[in-house]
Amino acid sequence: MDARHFLFPLVEALSGRRPPRQLSGTFAPRALTTVAAAATPTRTRLGRYRLCHVTPDAAELAGTLHMPTKVRAFAARVERQGSRWHCTEFHLLP
Repeated sequence: MDARHFLFPLVEALSGRRPPRQLSGTFAPRALTTVAAAATPTRTRLGRYRLCHVTPDAAELAGTLHMPTKVRAFAARVERQGSRWHCTEFHLLP
């Protein structure tokens, strides 16, 4: 599982360069709602992140997002559904 598959489009959506609805193929509705609520047209870039496989079909991501005035932490869970990976949980900490 390549975490960048989720993280690069996520950063684009959070910074307003991509409509959050374009993530609907890989993000569950609940995770997508969180992304859409946090999206702002500001420069956002991905900081360090870690990927931990908790089972062969599930992994957890944690990392930082650098925004113009602050750095925010995020946590996400991705799960294999058939042959594809989907982000089932996404949380952006204040």
